[in-house]
Amino acid sequence: MAQTVMITGTGRSYALGYNMVLRYLEAGDTVIATVRKESEALVALKETYGDRLYILTMDIGSTESVNAAAKEAAERFSCINLLINNAVTVSPDCDKDFFDVNLDYIAHTVDVTAVGPLRVIQAVYPLLKKSEQTALVINISSEAGSIGRCYRTNLIDYGMAKAALNMGTMNLVNVFKNDDTINFFCVHP
Repeated sequence: MAQTVMITGTGRSYALGYNMVLRYLEAGDTVIATVRKESEALVALKETYGDRLYILTMDIGSTESVNAAAKEAAERFSCINLLINNAVTVSPDCDKDFFDVNLDYIAHTVDVTAVGPLRVIQAVYPLLKKSEQTALVINISSEAGSIGRCYRTNLIDYGMAKAALNMGTMNLVNVFKNDDTINFFCVHP
């Protein structure tokens, strides 16, 4: 059965988000592809898939932007069956070692990468609840967010953000544990 899928962070043709968009379009689904800024790759893809691809501008670092995008999506779509939170950011210092990192960059990375998906879930929740099947939310995490398996000396902002996303996802699992209309997962691709 064809579904409506929303995927965040889809603008770069070589990256995971764009390739997930392509996979779901090829499978016959309708995709809401969110981007912070215009993507030539998605515009080209829309020429092939037409109305089955809806490009939605949304900055997950801004509650106002996320809420406006959710309102726009609700005006066009009756529900969302699958939400994939893929959007991420890293600081300019992400590859530097601890003593070379500007620690002031970390808060922005955590805000976008960990809090951003929660903003999206909160804003599109009414559309997820309207799904005729169990709605699914997948938060794209990383092994970099594993505390038990941490081996890195760099990517401190990214690792901290993904660890926070893992915790946020588990909190949602607990909040919705008795609600069989929606499931939450965190995955490492």
